[in-house]
Formats: sequence, C-alpha cells, structure tokens
Amino acid sequence: MMAAFIGGCGGTNSCKKGTVLLSVQLAGAAGGADGLRVTVTVDGVAGSVQSIARPVGAPNGTVEVIFSTYPVGRSVAISVEAVAQGTVLGSGASAPKTLVAGCDAITVDVGGGPLADMAKAPNDAAMALPDLSPPPDLSSPPADLSMHAWTLLKNTMSAGMPLRGIWGDGASLVFAVGDKGLVVRSKDHGNTWKALLNVGTSANLNAIWGVGKDVYVAGAAGTMVHSSDGGDNWSPITVGVSSDLFGIWGTGTGNLYVTTSSTILHWAFNIWGKETPVGGPVLLGIWGSSPTDIYAGSNQQAYHRSNGTSTWTQKSQTGMAGYVWGASKDDVFVSAAYNATGVYHLTSGGQNATFAKLPFVPQAIWGSGPKDVYVGGDADTDSLYLYRSIDGGTLWNSVKEFTILGTTHSVNAIWGTGPYDIFVADRAGGIFHYQ
Repeated sequence: MMAAFIGGCGGTNSCKKGTVLLSVQLAGAAGGADGLRVTVTVDGVAGSVQSIARPVGAPNGTVEVIFSTYPVGRSVAISVEAVAQGTVLGSGASAPKTLVAGCDAITVDVGGGPLADMAKAPNDAAMALPDLSPPPDLSSPPADLSMHAWTLLKNTMSAGMPLRGIWGDGASLVFAVGDKGLVVRSKDHGNTWKALLNVGTSANLNAIWGVGKDVYVAGAAGTMVHSSDGGDNWSPITVGVSSDLFGIWGTGTGNLYVTTSSTILHWAFNIWGKETPVGGPVLLGIWGSSPTDIYAGSNQQAYHRSNGTSTWTQKSQTGMAGYVWGASKDDVFVSAAYNATGVYHLTSGGQNATFAKLPFVPQAIWGSGPKDVYVGGDADTDSLYLYRSIDGGTLWNSVKEFTILGTTHSVNAIWGTGPYDIFVADRAGGIFHYQ
C-alpha cells in the first residue's frame, strides 16, 4: 500500500501559509521507483500535476511537492493518483475534510497497482524534482529586487519627449504626460501604448491624477484638461489663473487641489477657489491622507492644511520642499527641492521630522507603504537616479537593477499599484515597469 500525506508538517520542508505540502511515501518495493507523477484533485477539480523524482537517500522513497491552490474553511474531498512510467501505482480519496491555511495534514490511502513491478522501472531523466520554494508573499515589498524585473517599455509613443507625470486607474489604464501637450495611454497596463492626439493643448504638461475613468491633467500657463471616459475624449477646464500648474490631488471629482507657482486652487461646490499660503511660495507637489489632512511642497517649506480649514501653515520641521507622498497622516515623505538633496519624513501628524541626505535633487516620490518608498531625480555627477528605502526613510540605496537598463536621465515621475507593480517616467521619454 502507498500512503499520501497532504500537509505533512513534520517533514524537512515545513509548509507555508497558503500552500499544502504533499508528501507521497512509497512502501515496499515501490520505494525504489525513480520516476513518479502525482495528480491531486480537490472536489473533482485537478489542482496540481507535478513530475517528481525520488530524492537520493530519502527514507522509504519519500517525495514532496508544493500544492499552492486549495480551498480553506470548507469541507472538501481530496483524491490522489500516482503514476510512474505510464503505470498507475494506485489511487485513493480522503474522507471529507475542512482545510485550514498554513500547515494542514490529511492522509489518503492509495492502494492497488503493480507496486512490485515499479522496482524494475528504468530511470527517467526527463523527470526532475520540482522547485519546492513557496510562492512569494506579494503582500509585502520585496527586499531583493533582483528576483524581479525592471523593463524599459517599447513603443510608448513618447518620441523622446520629456515625461513629467504618470498615473493609472489601478486596473488596465496607465497614462503618462509631458512636454508639448503629450499624453500617452496604455489600455492594457503598460503592454501597448498610444499617443492621444485629441487632448487639445500643446502646453507642457506637468501632472496627472484621476479616479476611475475621470482623468485630470495640468500644465503650463494655467492649462488643465479633463476626460470622463478614460481618455477617449478631452475637454479644457478654466481654472482662472495663467500661472503654471504643477501638482494635482483630490478625493473625487468634486474635490480637487491644484498647486501653482503662486497659490493652491481648490475645486469644490462646482467653483474654483484660491487658497494662498502665507509667504507666497511657489508650490509643487500635493498629497493628502483625507479631505482634512493635506500637504503641499514649496520653495520655502512644506505646508499643511488640517481640520477641514482653508488655512495652510508652514511646517518649520522642513526646509525647501518639492514633492509629497504619504502612507498615512503619520507617515508623510517630502522631497527636498531647489538644489537641496534629500527627503524629509514627517511623523506624528507632521509634528516630527527626520532628514535623509541623497546625492541628487529629488524630482519624484512614491511608495507602496510606509516601509517601501522610492525617490527619483536628477544630478550631474550621479547616474543612479532611482533610490529606495525599505526602513521608513532612514537608509536609502540606489536601485541597481534599474540602472542596468542604462538610463542616465532624470526620473520625473513614479506611480504604482503596489510593491510588485511600479511605473517610472524619465526626462528622455522613457517609461520603465517593474513587476
């Protein structure tokens, strides 16, 4: 008889959360079999078919394989069929069992089949041990980027034009904007791109933001355009100023903030209003954790709007500030600006700040979480234009996997959906994708 143990937690390979470790133990003469194919079926649906071989020196011909997709929290029946050299060794099924995540154990008795004949089966070189490494935990950022890939996307239709903003809807749409009215769009999350020729402006475009299919683009000389259908059609928006627009952030189509070279524009109740911070700074990036907690960067200091008021107060904890991104109201990252080189990390609602020096002037900042933050920028003497912190902004290291692509251009914009899906746009019109 051959017994199949599913979820064998006591073996040399402990099963990880979200997987079942399938251990097939051959008894008697079958322990000498060199080739084996195992089919695992859950509730009548084949979940995994693996080719495996008997590990050298394994007791009783024990072989193991990871089975990574299975239902938890409900009663299921699991069946196992073992085949070697085209001969069915045996099969069997378990009694109904409610599986749990992590290590789970269940025994299936697999009987019948000419076990004795398998001792004479020739070695099958085509059959090899599977990779028993557990699948990656995609809920947390990768510490080693070399396990994944940065790709310079081809045919983005940017024609070498500088790109200054990038944004996507989190599903299939991704946009990048740049000089001379350039807007390029991908409808398949970066695989193919098309330049949109109906945007209706030739102004240099600096920023893009949206929610769903509502997309807003801002640029030079008070230029702002809007699409309500994911970029198929565009219409101009009159914002009432002729100064350059640099940043956009909002909580929805009825509540938008736009930074300019002289003020902050606020769209609410179907009207544009001006909220001018004290000191008349040139404002760049903007980000908020909620409608009542918003940060903006400027050539003086960072500014903070809180408690639902229209008053912007300087954050004396920072120097000249540029672009802003946060994970929450207690984890806000502000890039230094105007030839300053570094990043401020604001905590405790912006009351405390720490500064980390970088060897370039930051032009873009984005993170997948408070412990995974990217900063890109420009420097004449440094060709590593993308840096990353995985400890909340204390230590920063160049992303060497990114520089392998050979870029020596300023990183102007960063956006992503999570730690394993990041887009970067640069000054030479390049778009890079990490996945």
